[in-house]
Amino acid sequence: MIRRLIIDLLLLLTIFLGPWWLSLLLLLMPLFYFSRPPFYEALFVGFLLDILYGLGEDRVFLFSLIFTTTTFILLIAINLFKTRLKYY
Repeated sequence: MIRRLIIDLLLLLTIFLGPWWLSLLLLLMPLFYFSRPPFYEALFVGFLLDILYGLGEDRVFLFSLIFTTTTFILLIAINLFKTRLKYY
């Protein structure tokens, strides 16, 4: 529980102080690390990235949520990948 909180605070810090690509790279690590329960906070991080670095109002709605859509797809894909992976 404490690890999740520390990682959440670190991600929030990089969202506001770092570039967007650093936030996405740091977001991949907890998606692979946490499995039970999955790292659903990634969707909130993607939404914050859309608010700060989004495309703007003149775009189509689905394309303006590019980071949220990307994190949702990554969350599903990584969780499906982890369930089919065998650990030896």
